[in-house]
Amino acid sequence: MQYHAAHPRQFATERGLELARRTATLSPEVARESCRSAAEPLFEYASLAYASDHAHVEFLAHLVHASGDAALTLRLFDQYPDLFGTLQAPLPAPLAALAGAGRFSALERLAQSSGEFAKASWELARHGRPFRALALVRAVAEPDVWSTAARALALFTAGRPDLAQQVVTRALPAPVLGDGPFPGAEERYLMDSAKAPTPLAALVHQEAHELLQYVRPSAPGAEPDRVDMSLLFAEAEALTPTLARWTPT
Repeated sequence: MQYHAAHPRQFATERGLELARRTATLSPEVARESCRSAAEPLFEYASLAYASDHAHVEFLAHLVHASGDAALTLRLFDQYPDLFGTLQAPLPAPLAALAGAGRFSALERLAQSSGEFAKASWELARHGRPFRALALVRAVAEPDVWSTAARALALFTAGRPDLAQQVVTRALPAPVLGDGPFPGAEERYLMDSAKAPTPLAALVHQEAHELLQYVRPSAPGAEPDRVDMSLLFAEAEALTPTLARWTPT
């Protein structure tokens, strides 16, 4: 009643449902804009007292996700964090949106709670936080394309392109399928079917500099990096063990 008293003749849920019935008939661009417009009034409607497991909030979550709007995604994340990043949650963790907004501490906390260390470290690396990225890569149990690309890009932008090149030539992840060398069948399929460049290509080509095309500028007021030179020393020892441990006789 409170919402309808303040917004007479405005039916946010009905408008959203009407849109949901015809999204399949709309172009992707029109569908995203329509979902964004329908989500705006639902934010105020759902915020009156609804918990994150209420049907109105779940419906709002799907509209926001379909809109692809980073600002709306973060607004939803701040209001209903339980909707994101777990097996039971309806939405994936908003790692890219948090990184794009410069909210790197929140990104790290979400990586801890969701276990998505690899993709979170990639977002840190491509948004100019190489030391935060290297620290988070250490939490990855099984290196994959995202964590390997993050490691290489972080080393490159931290001033060690030589170590970055070592990563893409000597520290590639195991293939998703089979036990052969990287790239495996799954990686070759993804390369062949990709419609745009991906970090996977840099690993397949074994060219660390190709990862620089994914770097994005930081948002105004973004949180700073945590410079820790010991991370670089550890990487140098891991990637060039004979040189790092050699001592004259």
